[in-house]
Amino acid sequence: MNPGREPGRNGGTLRTLATLSVVGLTLALSIGVGIGIGLLLDRWFGTNWLVIVFTILGAIAGFRQLIQAVIRAGREQEAADAARRREADRDSEEEGG
Repeated sequence: MNPGREPGRNGGTLRTLATLSVVGLTLALSIGVGIGIGLLLDRWFGTNWLVIVFTILGAIAGFRQLIQAVIRAGREQEAADAARRREADRDSEEEGG
């Protein structure tokens, strides 16, 4: 632990990293679910093109989630940085005043 630092100060950063670490898994699962649904429907209807359609839909859904997670993580990081700057400004005012 660093002297002068409060515990939990990096909570926003850790939360952002946790959010982003799930993104790859979400993308892979979305594509996998799309493939599974496509294969199931292809067997049921006796076709062979639904797997392609649902794979593409799964990829679109996965990339949509990826983009949303990155935007959300960026906003969380900006908010955490702004809070850190405000706290640093407050600390410097207390030392100087």
